[in-house]
Amino acid sequence: MFTPNPSNDRAEKNLTFLNLIREHKSISRSEIAKLTDTTMVTVSNYVNGYLKKGLLVESGYDTSSGGRRPELVGLNKAWGAALGIEVGVGRLRAAAVTLSMDVLSEASIDYPEEKKPHDYAKALCERIVSDLKKEKTFIKKIGIGLSESMENAEETDSSMAKSVEENMGTQAIVAKEALSRAFAEKILNPETHSTEKILYLNNDRAEGILLEGLEYRDADTKGENYAYLKPWGRAFGIVNKARRIAAEGVGTKIVHASGGETDKISE
Repeated sequence: MFTPNPSNDRAEKNLTFLNLIREHKSISRSEIAKLTDTTMVTVSNYVNGYLKKGLLVESGYDTSSGGRRPELVGLNKAWGAALGIEVGVGRLRAAAVTLSMDVLSEASIDYPEEKKPHDYAKALCERIVSDLKKEKTFIKKIGIGLSESMENAEETDSSMAKSVEENMGTQAIVAKEALSRAFAEKILNPETHSTEKILYLNNDRAEGILLEGLEYRDADTKGENYAYLKPWGRAFGIVNKARRIAAEGVGTKIVHASGGETDKISE
């Protein structure tokens, strides 16, 4: 959903509407329109599309404030699952989650560092599917987060995606681990998902990602103002510099992750 290119209006609405429904569990079309400042016609078109695809189910009726009682919709937990895979040096981890982000299954595999991680992708996927007690087709979407510590990152990107797709029969999307983690903070952390701009910093791995709506800036971004997104050594105190720079931006929220714990800081 995140891109270095200008935001896509449809993608942004999908992200906004579906996450709002996830948060509320059951919500009416009129409430979605009100909370997102979107016309009722637009909301109805999107919601009806989700219902046809099986992403949503009708979940009853809300109390009436006069007139017809509004119909409620919620995420369809039986629709299927998304599979997330983390590729690290010497270890693969995976989790299958529902649309509402409930974890259904988790698995991990350690592999010799001199070996290729894609050689172990099939076994990892088989563990997840076996634990789910479902057919492979239950997995609808696959995302792969690749650690920046991996050597030959582009080759690993391609080989992991190919291996997973061949084993699962579903397209896999590959992204840098830092971007995947920043995406998770944006979506799942109530303090950041509705914030226009957030800066994600992982001091353990010296990684930085700046999210602005659906656009992102990372270590490959050119320009002096984005120097804090490039790999740094802890001794240089670049994180403090990043905090100062970000604090100057209007509406920027800083998310600083270290040692598996996340310290959420706003200006």
